[in-house]
Amino acid sequence: MIDSEDIPPQRTNDPSADAIAVKVALLYALATTIWIVGSGYAIGLLPTEVALVLEIYKGLAFAVVTTALLYFAVRGWARRFSSQVQSTRESQLRTEQIVHAIPAGVLLVGADGAIEFANPAAEQAMGLPSGDMVGVPLELVVRPTEDATADMFGLLRDGCVEGLSIKANSSEQGQAIIASAARLGTAESGAGWVVALSDVTRTHLENARIRRLVRGYRLISVAMHAVLTARDTRQLLESVTETVALDGELAGAWAAAPDEAGSKLVTVAHCGLSPEALDRIEEVTLHEPATLVGVADRLGDGHLYVVNDIAADPGSPFAEMEPAPQFGSSVTFEVTAPTLPLAVLSFFSDDVGFFDQEQIRLVETLRDVIVFAVSKFELDTKRFAAEDSLERSESAYRQMFDKNPEPMWVYDVATLGILAVNEAAVKKYGYTAEEFARMTLIDVQPPEDIPRLLHTVAHFAAGADGEGYWTHIDKSGHTFAVHVRSNSVNWNGTDARLALIQEVATMS
Repeated sequence: MIDSEDIPPQRTNDPSADAIAVKVALLYALATTIWIVGSGYAIGLLPTEVALVLEIYKGLAFAVVTTALLYFAVRGWARRFSSQVQSTRESQLRTEQIVHAIPAGVLLVGADGAIEFANPAAEQAMGLPSGDMVGVPLELVVRPTEDATADMFGLLRDGCVEGLSIKANSSEQGQAIIASAARLGTAESGAGWVVALSDVTRTHLENARIRRLVRGYRLISVAMHAVLTARDTRQLLESVTETVALDGELAGAWAAAPDEAGSKLVTVAHCGLSPEALDRIEEVTLHEPATLVGVADRLGDGHLYVVNDIAADPGSPFAEMEPAPQFGSSVTFEVTAPTLPLAVLSFFSDDVGFFDQEQIRLVETLRDVIVFAVSKFELDTKRFAAEDSLERSESAYRQMFDKNPEPMWVYDVATLGILAVNEAAVKKYGYTAEEFARMTLIDVQPPEDIPRLLHTVAHFAAGADGEGYWTHIDKSGHTFAVHVRSNSVNWNGTDARLALIQEVATMS
């Protein structure tokens, strides 16, 4: 900051009163001298009679001439002075207009520390009319905030480069004001100060809004991580409430869901709530018999229910909390899966009016993430149940195949390769399952039956059952008559047939 002591005095051409008086006196003395000497010399050249007559009028002429000279001299200086006064008045008027119109507040403070002038912007910033500030010590008007880094006396003594954070006297006015001061003249001269006030309430509020948004986006990020790592709905609710209260920097969070029997609603997760607040929330919301649908209807009918002033909103379920509410504002919403509601969550803030439109959109995003997660849990449960049922069915069918007392196998229609055999086939034919996997139907047929086998398989209609009598050969070379029944199957994507083989007795 530049002190007025550092500014060199400016030279002007405006004459002072003494200078004007000296100039007028010198002019008068010069005119008088010229008149006396000149007139005396001129009269001395005239005849005596004429000189005597002129001597009589000499004094009168002197008065007339000197008066005229003084008139014109004084009039010239007066016009110049009047012009300078008018120019000064116009300059002062422009300065006053600028000071009144300037958007920043301006206070003029006398050497005694009392306010001498306040422009309209200062009145608006401080929430006081000029009449209530003029004559009042500055320290009674400028009140530093609790987090101010400088005091008022430092502001007046040194001027404050970074500014003094102060607050207005009216609650309806801005609460974020920056003040800075400059001395008028020097301390020795007893001059006062000019104090500039800048209302930065909007900037302060915008910065606060940006901080809340950044905090909200960080909350969404952390909550999504919690959603991805949770294994079930209960763990998800525990993670979300903890994330909201800690990473989201909110005052608290609460979640309720049906108990194991599904008969009533109970608290399943909470964070940031005192035992007294938790007991009162449960008392207010979880009336017996508490059901999720009933609580959801009471807290917002499936939509976000926002209370931005818990103490002043009689419709809020939390307004009934006694003693005085622990929190300033809240938002409550229902979490539903595709078929049924699963939980109710409430988030709390210490600040009244915290949940504005931007915060509501963030909460809606978080709600959608939670809904997606619980829906996924429900679908996963159904999928796991279906997979388990399918696995049990496949196991049952496999048991029916493997443990069937009659020999069975599955073979590839295109290659006649044996794809699978049951235990009875291994026992009857003497080959191991691994050996069967390297064999075809030709390996168990006598050579004379192979043409008929190829013709029969080639002419099976898709999906048609097959039946016939054949002769088979086991690993030891023993031949025996069998009755074979088969039907089409899809075996891991292969066009195959399942065959049941029964040995038949031959007539000797």
